[in-house]
Amino acid sequence: MIIPSHPSIRLWQDSEEALMHADAAFFFFFLLPAVSFTAKSRFLAGQGIPFCDESRPLQRVFFLGEGEAETPVIEPCRPPSALIQLVKNSFLLDIEARDMLVRHFDDLTRLSALPIYFRLDYPRDYGTLPAVRDAIVQQVLDLRQAHS
Repeated sequence: MIIPSHPSIRLWQDSEEALMHADAAFFFFFLLPAVSFTAKSRFLAGQGIPFCDESRPLQRVFFLGEGEAETPVIEPCRPPSALIQLVKNSFLLDIEARDMLVRHFDDLTRLSALPIYFRLDYPRDYGTLPAVRDAIVQQVLDLRQAHS
């Protein structure tokens, strides 16, 4: 199960300029005070930034590729690759707590065996985001049909 965190997002300036432009009538967002550990702007979820406040089952994980693809590409990740990506994307506060590290690695090893991991690569151009979204939605629909 995935448990939601704080209902906000943090964006670098280029992402803010591309995605949160003031003339977009469908975006209603609130800029929150900055946090001390990053230069990113922080926005509270609302009408233009959806947020789910309930726990949900984890169904898909997409690891970003290098941005070398000319169009959106989604490929399944095998468990060893998924494990490496999960470890690379883990954030642990206390790396000295050996028991916690062992438990964390065991959990990631079990999780990596699930058939839910995919590599997503696409050109790093904000104009391609609608095609990226369409590719993700289509991939999820295709997998649902294959399992029904």
